Amino acid sequence: MSNTNLDEEIYRYRHDHKMSQAELAQQLGVSQATVASWEKGSCLPHGEKRESLLKLLSKKEDKEVEDPSILKQIIAYQTTIIELLKEKLKIVGGIE
Repeated sequence: MSNTNLDEEIYRYRHDHKMSQAELAQQLGVSQATVASWEKGSCLPHGEKRESLLKLLSKKEDKEVEDPSILKQIIAYQTTIIELLKEKLKIVGGIE
């Protein structure tokens, strides 16, 4: 996955949930500056922070989804999660 995809997903998630960078940072246990750098693509989350972000992006909404644009966003989140998991497996030698 390219850095651009992940930074866009973080930004989109935050805006879709009407969260400030500071609110997302607090939820993930990082600084606001860290979230800003993730969104800029200047660095990416690693380790536990990456896993926390992965879990956050994968949370499903409880309400029924009827808007096609929301469905597209959910698919994009799920695709991001799959790509992140593939990257993690590559790192530990699970797949190529």
